Amino acid sequence: MSVPGIQARYYDGETAAAHDARLHVSHGQLWIKAPDGGTIARWAVGDVEPSGDWTGGGPFALGCRSAPDA
Repeated sequence: MSVPGIQARYYDGETAAAHDARLHVSHGQLWIKAPDGGTIARWAVGDVEPSGDWTGGGPFALGCRSAPDA
């Protein structure tokens, strides 16, 4: 099964492991999904904060005010 969205790596803030993920926005939420389609995390769009050069086509990161360690 293919999960729609943008390919990403998710760091949960509890371990050093990177988790393969797909991101998509729906109903005011940023959904972080596992390759099998299961939900890893869901963040309110208003809590999402970009960092890095997200306008230049290079790698960037997203953080969440309500999940600051992730």
